[in-house]
Amino acid sequence: MMTLLKVSVVFLLILTALGCHDLPKHYFSPAPDCTHQSIQMQEPLSAAYQNQVIEILKNKRPADFRYFFKTFIDEKDSTGMLVNFRNDSLCFDVKMLVKNWEKLEGMRKTNGRSYPQELYDLNWHLVENQIVYLDMHEVID
Repeated sequence: MMTLLKVSVVFLLILTALGCHDLPKHYFSPAPDCTHQSIQMQEPLSAAYQNQVIEILKNKRPADFRYFFKTFIDEKDSTGMLVNFRNDSLCFDVKMLVKNWEKLEGMRKTNGRSYPQELYDLNWHLVENQIVYLDMHEVID
């Protein structure tokens, strides 16, 4: 117990010394549970499911959720990824169109294996009934 306390104190001192005290609180808090799905359909890639997603997201902003990678999607007309959006009251999967692969290319090659599951600071917007990935916190390859 005492060793864990010492490690925690040292870790906090290092973060403070590095100027990391400005990091968002959610970097260090547990992920919201996803024990209930907000959309009661079986296939998250279906048009009906994604239409419900768009209705939910019309009045939301990226800061309203935390994001968890599921898989990359390669379809004939678009490429993107399936991401689980969560907060304390909602949990659902979102098909995101990705046009800028700069930060995701290494992760894409392995379909996310050996990468963190949570996608920090994910940013997106709605365009013509599609959720489009814009950017996120840097992924270390």
